[in-house]
Amino acid sequence: MSNFTNILISNLTDSNIQIPKKNDPLRNVNPIYSQLYDTFENEPWLPNSSKDSTQMKMIKTDSDLLFQVLMIENISKSKQSQLDDLSTKFDPKNQRVDTLRQSKGPKKFDIVNQVDLDKDDNATTSNNSNNTTSTIPLKSSSDLQSRKTVYKITLQTKKSDIFFAINTYPIHWDNCCAGAKLIIKKGTIFNRGVFYLKEELTAMCFGSVHSWVEQQDLKKYSYLEGKLSRDNDGFKDVSTSRKRKAIDISEDDI
Repeated sequence: MSNFTNILISNLTDSNIQIPKKNDPLRNVNPIYSQLYDTFENEPWLPNSSKDSTQMKMIKTDSDLLFQVLMIENISKSKQSQLDDLSTKFDPKNQRVDTLRQSKGPKKFDIVNQVDLDKDDNATTSNNSNNTTSTIPLKSSSDLQSRKTVYKITLQTKKSDIFFAINTYPIHWDNCCAGAKLIIKKGTIFNRGVFYLKEELTAMCFGSVHSWVEQQDLKKYSYLEGKLSRDNDGFKDVSTSRKRKAIDISEDDI
């Protein structure tokens, strides 16, 4: 493979990428690279379409598609919280301390006294202080949170076209590097410029583009900071507009 381009660490838009031909034995040495080669040769998504992709509704992809990841954004978490997390990552001294409010009254404890093996493996049976039976899920809070977390994934084709995707199943790509390779398989729904990723129709191959990874956290911090600033400015404009309308109405009434 030394004579060929390592797609995992290459920019897909590079016109000098060289891969083994279909009859080359090196093509099938590694199943991951075999998928990458096949999808790289496929026609990219909507290469010559004259239609606005944001107006296309509920289309299914007709082949496996290869993209590189430009950014993964957690849209279930506030931008300020993400900025705080990154700030703490840069310097642990920046960590914010939240005050936990304790509920009034004595705390009730559930005592696990048996496990029902015939039921869901993720639950146990217990008796509480009122001698009533209840089921306690054993899933951790992080597992439950990951099920609810939605990510906005910015993707790029080898033709430099930009698309977006969101997950419909739990993913753990928070530390995914810029330039990672993502295969979206045939049958995936594309609606108004966005791919809806399903687990069985998605293959994350990871990888990276070295020049993009440098200071990736700082770049993300700047992006989130700028986006939060624009959001705040927009909110101020809306608030000011509402105040003006209220004043105009009051003056007219007078």
